[in-house]
Amino acid sequence: MFFFSALTIARHQALQTNAYDLGNVDQAVWNTARGRPLAFTNWEGRAKTFKAGTRLAMHVEPIYFLIAPLYWIWSDPRALLILQSVVVALGALPAYWLARDKLGDGLPAIVFPAAYLLFPALEAANLFDFHAVTLAASLFLFAAYGLLSGRTRVFLIFALLAAACKEEMPLLVAMMGLYAAFVQPRPRLGLPVAAIGVTWFLIAAFVIVPMFNTSGRSPYLEYYDSAGLVGEGGTPVVLALGQLFTLANLKYVVRLLMPVGWLSLFSPATLAMLAPSLLVNLISDNHQMHYLERYHYAAPLVPFVVVSGIMGAAWLSRRLGRGQPLRVRRVVTFLSLWVLACTLVYHYYRGFTPLAEGFTWPQITEHHRRLATIAQLIPEDASLSAQHNLNPHFSQRDRINLFPYSMNTEYLLLDAATFTANKDNFLAWMRDEVVGNPEFGLVAAEDGYILLRRGASPGPLPDAFYDFLRVKDLTPEYPLTVDFGDALRLHGYDIQGRRGDERLYTLYMEALRPLTTDYQIALFLLDAEGNVVGATTEPPAALVWYPTSRWRPGEIIRVIFEPVTWWTRDIPEFGVAVGVYEGDEVWDLGRRLRPRVVASRWQVRLPGERTLLQLAILRNRLWGATEEVPPRLFTPPRIPRKLDVDLGGQVRLLGYDVKPTKVRPGQELRVRLYWRARAPIAQSYTVFVHLLNGENQVRGQRDSLPGGGLRPTYTWMPGEIVVDDVRFAVAPEASPGPYQIEVGMYLAPSGPRLPVTDVAGNPQGDRVLLPQIITVK
Repeated sequence: MFFFSALTIARHQALQTNAYDLGNVDQAVWNTARGRPLAFTNWEGRAKTFKAGTRLAMHVEPIYFLIAPLYWIWSDPRALLILQSVVVALGALPAYWLARDKLGDGLPAIVFPAAYLLFPALEAANLFDFHAVTLAASLFLFAAYGLLSGRTRVFLIFALLAAACKEEMPLLVAMMGLYAAFVQPRPRLGLPVAAIGVTWFLIAAFVIVPMFNTSGRSPYLEYYDSAGLVGEGGTPVVLALGQLFTLANLKYVVRLLMPVGWLSLFSPATLAMLAPSLLVNLISDNHQMHYLERYHYAAPLVPFVVVSGIMGAAWLSRRLGRGQPLRVRRVVTFLSLWVLACTLVYHYYRGFTPLAEGFTWPQITEHHRRLATIAQLIPEDASLSAQHNLNPHFSQRDRINLFPYSMNTEYLLLDAATFTANKDNFLAWMRDEVVGNPEFGLVAAEDGYILLRRGASPGPLPDAFYDFLRVKDLTPEYPLTVDFGDALRLHGYDIQGRRGDERLYTLYMEALRPLTTDYQIALFLLDAEGNVVGATTEPPAALVWYPTSRWRPGEIIRVIFEPVTWWTRDIPEFGVAVGVYEGDEVWDLGRRLRPRVVASRWQVRLPGERTLLQLAILRNRLWGATEEVPPRLFTPPRIPRKLDVDLGGQVRLLGYDVKPTKVRPGQELRVRLYWRARAPIAQSYTVFVHLLNGENQVRGQRDSLPGGGLRPTYTWMPGEIVVDDVRFAVAPEASPGPYQIEVGMYLAPSGPRLPVTDVAGNPQGDRVLLPQIITVK
């Protein structure tokens, strides 16, 4: 609880919390503590169906009435973050008690609480702002312990608290009632609980929320229109099974059960308790609800996975133990170790602690601390519209709105440093129509922050505003030096992975001279072979606020790309490249400034007919996303068939590999060549690979620049080894018999071939004839 309390507060201070829902809940609880039950204004302009400014038009969460007194002691959104972390962590207690009761003291009583605390879906919910439904994870564990241990009062108290967390939580309570009625069986307890749970849900979702919503139904029911779950009037109808049984949903369930080693499947009755929330997520049209480890939607599933995992382990140990205590104990120990292994492995790839791959602590910079200075300029009783990640820092006021949905306020507060998404060139509209709106004047503008007040004197943004783009201490993840024409220099870049979302790409650029042209910088999407298949078409935030014609030579500019129009999460392998061009047409090759590598310890790839610089190869795997920026290779790898041949004193062919060695006409032949640059190469040579029959007739060939056209020889460093994969098809007219492959280099389009000499310096003509015999069948 201490770790996640500190982590969530650090995220808040680093401006990584949002109006949805920390700002929303904070204002609602703050108002409730002051006698205005659940009042909030953050949805003004966003949802036009509200009859009143109350959360009851969205959700029914009466637990906020129990939380509100906390604000009499400490009225701060951080109190909610700490409360959430503490309540979630306390769920380890019933997990411990239940595992001890069902599996015995020792290892299982440690492993299952650990599986709960290290459950990535629960950690993600804890980190994603504040939501009452996240508290339900712990409350349901207490309720399940009470139900399964015969402590009826504990069950009823915590089931009531869990039901108060959100309108569909009573359906989970109803499922627990059905378990009590038909599995235990205790119908006198279970049937009333089930009936009350269903009734509570129906009243909350179909009476209370519509009462405060002009649409006459919950705004969230639209998530299920295409599934056929609700009709026009909000009446439950037939579920579209085709939307439920999909491969994506199967992967969701497999990953959900992995932290307990899928032992939940051996206790289907307890696992079935999560069915309502699982269905709500799987058939939703809202793509956010299909993420396990990003939002809060999976939180109420976790306790039932853990409980059913314990019960499944208990059933399996009895079955395999055959009534022999020592044998049962051994099975329990084995299953506990299995769960521990599954938990640790899954957490390593998907978790949010230092035990997980890629974990980083939020960095609180001077920019974040400067917000406190800006806040002092806004009166506490003033109405304010603030962007999403600033909103929860100002939500304890009578009127707080979310920019840009409502701007009918006295003050507007923006932060260009963290507002980097530029879909449909929204940032240009913000610059011209909001900051340039004559109704508002500039109160303060520094380091990316912009504070506007209605009726104040307008004025231009001062130079200090652009400091958020200027880099003082340059430490890129991937340093290099690449010039684009004689205009711009790239000093390096960072790639930041974001689970469930597109990666962020940060470039560090410099103007080489005073510029009069506003150059555009774009990212390009590549397929696995390096072909360009997409591009960012809107300028990055840095160029909206600070175009290149204003850059001063010597200053390093941070250019962040958040490609919101891309969706690469389902692509197994792809590449990303950067290009610089003049004008508005991103696809005009003639307007691009060609990259020239000055220094780079990374392998250089130049796609787009050598007008772009590839930044990385990126892959999406079941266990997570990876990035690869291969370093230059100077130590020879294992070479299947070694040679030592010189080409023109510039390149040596160290060896090769050919697969397969027996082929049929039309079949693909794969040749791998191992080159070493002997000296700097000023020109771009073409590699030829020809399949020759006994009469030296070509029966299959590939002539291209090295690396599939991506690694021209002028980018090679002296001593660098380049592994060059070449593929081509054997000609259909190739007759059966032995063939050989000739290899060499020449200057296109019809320049001379480089002369070939052997290791002793003896001339060998203008080609290398590989000794390997290829048999065409």
